[in-house]
Amino acid sequence: MEEDALRTLIREKLADGRLPQHPMPPVWSPVGDNETCGACGRSIKSRFVMARIEGNNATQLHVRCFYYWEAERTPSRR
Repeated sequence: MEEDALRTLIREKLADGRLPQHPMPPVWSPVGDNETCGACGRSIKSRFVMARIEGNNATQLHVRCFYYWEAERTPSRR
């Protein structure tokens, strides 16, 4: 997925609550577990590192998606 499309999708999911707005410490996993990435919707294969964001709106993200989520949820960091 192209960067602009991914960032747009993340902004949409932040706006409608599918992704958490508030900072939450990620729990890093050494490898994916074939769950769906909360940002891009693709499977996180075992060859990828993933971040699991805990909390009320817990989700897992590809590392790349995690960094875009972090940037998009914090306007001053865009």
